[in-house]
Amino acid sequence: MKEENIKIIYTWLSLIDDMDYLMYIRLMKVFESVKKLYFLSNNKFKFKEILIQNSIFLSQVLFNKLTSLNLKEKSIKMYNNLVNQNVKIISVEDKEFPKNKFKYMYNPPICLFTYGNISKINNKVIYLHKEEFNEYGNKLYSTFYEYIKSNKWNIVSNIHETIQNNQISDIKVINCDIFSEKFIIDDFMKNSCSLYIFVPEKVKCLKEKLYNVELITSICDLCVIPQAKYDTNMHVKNLVEIFLEQGKNVLVVPGNIYCKYNYLSNYLIKEGAEILLNKHDIDKYL
Repeated sequence: MKEENIKIIYTWLSLIDDMDYLMYIRLMKVFESVKKLYFLSNNKFKFKEILIQNSIFLSQVLFNKLTSLNLKEKSIKMYNNLVNQNVKIISVEDKEFPKNKFKYMYNPPICLFTYGNISKINNKVIYLHKEEFNEYGNKLYSTFYEYIKSNKWNIVSNIHETIQNNQISDIKVINCDIFSEKFIIDDFMKNSCSLYIFVPEKVKCLKEKLYNVELITSICDLCVIPQAKYDTNMHVKNLVEIFLEQGKNVLVVPGNIYCKYNYLSNYLIKEGAEILLNKHDIDKYL
């Protein structure tokens, strides 16, 4: 089978809401390859027989999606739309898939949908936190940003689900409905040097609500927080917890305990983050 057709199969798998990495591994142990899985699922009775023989019991919803010819036809359309816009589909079978980045991720991706230079992931990547800072926080952010860029390390600074045009980061992880015939790469993406990693809308379900955050922490080698105020949406707190769970360092600048812009910064240090006193401290953790 041509490489192009393999990419279509991975697009098909990504269209299936209930398909995660753990289920993918289980199915690969039985069918040995995505090609066999794809073709044998065209025959519902044979497919069900194989699953039962190997003690794999799927929900009726998942079984119906795996055996749906309509979904397979849709995957071809979605694949063509993505490829025509230079979106790269990188599966776990591809040599350039950064497996080492996802070794601590509970539910790693089966494939990545990217636009831009994928090699950025393989370099040193730092999550540099950005929010509404005061004057002091903005000065700190600028200092760290310039230092990181001078060392040619890559920056991730987006933990939200929307794209911010004015955000200066090398890698952006965003939720986007890429499995829509109306999906079009925005012009500012075409003119950007950033790498975009698209997370399909399907992972917005409850069990995947932290998927974006977990993906970002997996890609990054280090977390740097110049300043952080009270986090009503728990975005930053969740991010830091996952960084620490993955055994990665979180560097935080301590601040005035009476300043609202430093409340979360000081709390994170109390919870186990490392103290960041100057830009050169970053070197010690990379």
